[in-house]
Amino acid sequence: ADFNDAIRLARNLPNKNALFMALHNRASYCLTDLQQQVVAFDSLLMLANDSTLARNPRFYERTTVYFRSPRPTVLFKLAQLNMMLTDYENAGKFADMVYDVLVRPNPKAPMVPYFDAEMAIVRFYQGQMKQARAFTDSSRRLFDVPENKIPYSGYFLAAGLLAEHDGQLVKSADYYKQSLTKGATAASFSQIPPELFYVRVLIRLRQYAKAQAILKTLVMAATTNRYSAVGLYYYQSLADLNKARGNYDAYGNALDTYYAIRDSLTSLNQYRAVQQILAGVRIRDKEQQILRLRSEKEAREQQLQRERLFYGVIIALALLMIGLLILYLRNRQLRARQQEALHLSKLEQLEQQQQIELMQHVMEAEEKERQSIADQLHNE
Repeated sequence: ADFNDAIRLARNLPNKNALFMALHNRASYCLTDLQQQVVAFDSLLMLANDSTLARNPRFYERTTVYFRSPRPTVLFKLAQLNMMLTDYENAGKFADMVYDVLVRPNPKAPMVPYFDAEMAIVRFYQGQMKQARAFTDSSRRLFDVPENKIPYSGYFLAAGLLAEHDGQLVKSADYYKQSLTKGATAASFSQIPPELFYVRVLIRLRQYAKAQAILKTLVMAATTNRYSAVGLYYYQSLADLNKARGNYDAYGNALDTYYAIRDSLTSLNQYRAVQQILAGVRIRDKEQQILRLRSEKEAREQQLQRERLFYGVIIALALLMIGLLILYLRNRQLRARQQEALHLSKLEQLEQQQQIELMQHVMEAEEKERQSIADQLHNE
């Protein structure tokens, strides 16, 4: 109830730190069903991308958030949950994302050998033995101490899984035994108790009493996490132990429980796979819709550009024609003025010519008159 109140109060705040922590803690401590936890952390993964979460990293120093950062914390938790649900494909995807965020940017960090050991375990469950060996060798090399001095149980668990796969049962049992003395595995991708792997090898080595003693310590864990990888491997080992001892009634009961758990996990993972496919289809449909809307928008913009270009050309041609017409009219007017000026000039020339000719006629008449008077005077 308190977490629900915290979520309600924090939902509308612009800063998402309080909302993230309320959702994270409710999913971690109040949800006991693994599938519900997966759904809750899947929704948290979207919230973890909010930019306001990165502005106050000290907020996470006194909380249960790993790595003091929301996104790798959620990815890490999803890897753990998928490992518990035996969905190793999705577990590997989330583990790869955690590795890309925390290790690849700083390949010489002190945490790298620990993560390499964890990646070796994940790759083993995925059936990628070559990569599992490469991560295990890298982890041993980076720890740079004698193998028995390596301070991490995850390394010995990875080495034991590979030795068991190679049929080296005694060596594998020794690795598993050392993993039990190197600390808890709560911060690892695989939350399966290493005792279960140790029991499996002890049964194959026919050390039944020791295997039974260890299995008794795991009853509570198997009951609490019945429909998970813990319950699955517990009842598988219990069935193998009862079969090896000839207790076929107990073997049948344990085997029935094992198959029930396996079928339940298989059905759940198939359902989740279908939901992921449907979600992918919905996302693809939305992406196609976005692409279609984007292409329609681009087509409209191109149409508008073509129309603008078309009308721009028309306007430019119209302005050009108007300009040419104005130039033509001005040129015509100028030529008319020039012709008028030329005509006036010709008229002035004609008038001047007429005046000259008139003066010449007057002068000739005067000359003739003088000549006539001179002749008359001469004759008289």
